[in-house]
Amino acid sequence: MKKILKVVSIVVIIIYLVDLRYSIYKIQNKLDITPSAHSSKLVEQKQEKAFNYIQKKQYDTAINECREILIMDPNNAIALERMGSCYYQLGQKDKALETWEKVIKIDPANEDVKKILKSFSKTEPAVKGIKIK
Repeated sequence: MKKILKVVSIVVIIIYLVDLRYSIYKIQNKLDITPSAHSSKLVEQKQEKAFNYIQKKQYDTAINECREILIMDPNNAIALERMGSCYYQLGQKDKALETWEKVIKIDPANEDVKKILKSFSKTEPAVKGIKIK
């Protein structure tokens, strides 16, 4: 019985979120609001939140903020860089490496991530002092 209630609760939440997203879409179209007009400010706010969570060593929460940024801006190198750093701090080195490689694909001139990847490939412990922007 408890399992059925859990499943029903999850389904209700999903339906609610889909309905909410559709309502927002309808409102934006009705008012002729483009999501990009407001998203850059929201992205900036979320980047600041993520940075503050990192400072507090709340890496999981910072990763969630970065994921939300990436929903709005899939090519946001700052969010990916921070996300990679959080994964590393959580001991998820493979995810960190994969995420930092995405940064380089998006921003090949990112010297900080290039240095991290270079030291990661030479000797993994050299990355311990990574600087999170």
